[in-house]
Amino acid sequence: MYIVKHTKFFIIFSLFVAILAFISIFSFGLRSGIDFTGGSIIELTYPSQLPQQSELEEAVSRVIDGGYSIRPSGDNGYTIRTPFLEDAIRETLISEVTFSEDNIPNQDRISSIGPVMGDELTSKALIAIGIIVLLTIIFIAFSFRKVRGGEDEPKGLSSWYYGLAAIISLVFDTLVPTGAFALLGAFSYVEMDILFVTALLTILGYSINDTIVVFDRIRENLIETKHKVAFNDIVGRSFQKHI
Repeated sequence: MYIVKHTKFFIIFSLFVAILAFISIFSFGLRSGIDFTGGSIIELTYPSQLPQQSELEEAVSRVIDGGYSIRPSGDNGYTIRTPFLEDAIRETLISEVTFSEDNIPNQDRISSIGPVMGDELTSKALIAIGIIVLLTIIFIAFSFRKVRGGEDEPKGLSSWYYGLAAIISLVFDTLVPTGAFALLGAFSYVEMDILFVTALLTILGYSINDTIVVFDRIRENLIETKHKVAFNDIVGRSFQKHI
C-alpha cells in the first residue's frame, strides 16, 4: 500500500496535532526550571509530623520577600523553589522551616543556579538548535543536488525543497512534545530544564536520521528511473523499501 494515497489524511491529521500543540504553548507557556531562570530548589522531608503548607509559607516569607513557590512532595515533604539563595540565607531559611527540635527536616536535595548561568544555558540551547537546523538544510540540499535530472530529462524538485521538507518534519517532531510539556506544566507543574533540551536534541537527531534515510531512497529511485516514473509512485516505492 502506497502511503502517498493517504496524503490528505496525514496532512490534515498532522496540522490538527500541530495546531493543538500551538494552542497549548501559547495558552499555557512553558514553565522554565531553574536551569534557565536561575534559582534554588530545596526538597525537604519531615521525619514525623508534616507541617501545614500555610505554616511553611509563613516561615519562608519571613526570609524571602515573594518570588517563591511551595509544593507538596511525596507523603511527608515539600519542594521549595526560590530565587537564587546565598548559603547564609539558605541556612536561615532551613532554620525557619524547622518548627521543633524533634522534627528537623531532612534536606533531600539542594540545587542552586545563578541567573547568569541560566541565561547562558538558554542562549547555548537556542544556538545549538539553530546550528542543527542550518546544517541540516545545507547537508540535504548538497546531497540532493544531482537528482533534478540531466539536460534531456524532466526536471525534478530543487534540492532545497528536500531540505525545507526535512525542517518542516523537524519542527513538527519537536512542536508536539513541547506542546505536551506546556500542558503538563500548566496542570502538573512539570518544568522545562536542561534534560528537556537534551531530549529535544535527541528527537532532532532521530528525526533527521529517519528523514534522510527515506530521502536517500527517493534519490536512488529518481536516479534509477531517470525521472520517467511518476514522483508519487517513486515516493511510495521508497517508503515501502524503508519500512
